[in-house]
Amino acid sequence: MGPIYYSALITAEVLSSSNNAQIIDLLPNNANPYTPAYAVYENGNMVRVALFNYLSDDPTGNSDYTATISVGGSATGEANVTPAQVKVKCVHLDLTDDRRADLDDCQIFTSR
Repeated sequence: MGPIYYSALITAEVLSSSNNAQIIDLLPNNANPYTPAYAVYENGNMVRVALFNYLSDDPTGNSDYTATISVGGSATGEANVTPAQVKVKCVHLDLTDDRRADLDDCQIFTSR
């Protein structure tokens, strides 16, 4: 399976089957093309955030990506809310062999 298959798989995960998704480009990291991020809204409510890290895998950690996401607040006109739980899904693609990919649930984070 090649890149087109994986891009379709990821798009399906992000959009879901609601047929009601609206996507907003968050332009993170000064609109860096290697770390794009998108907010997904359904019925006017943000339901998902899709974060991507296209940086080369570097054993020194130079390709690590840390994101801080704020939900709501005065800039959005929405209440400032902390979700009770955040589910993270990851796709790990081996660029040296495009026939192999891992799609898994990485972690579930719970707010304190």
